[in-house]
Amino acid sequence: MAEISVKVLFSFAAGNDIAMPGTSMDLESIKAGLQDGTVIRERLQIDASRTIRIAKMLAGK
Repeated sequence: MAEISVKVLFSFAAGNDIAMPGTSMDLESIKAGLQDGTVIRERLQIDASRTIRIAKMLAGK
């Protein structure tokens, strides 16, 4: 994996909910992490739902 990819995986492992700017390399890193167990699907779902909830709150929905 490229250096930036490792940074994204460590970022999620540390509890960050979102990677910015969210490049295609980040997406591939997350997919690879799901396959090799570095990223836990349940944790990713929790992070994604929290991000969506905050976006809706900020949009007034």
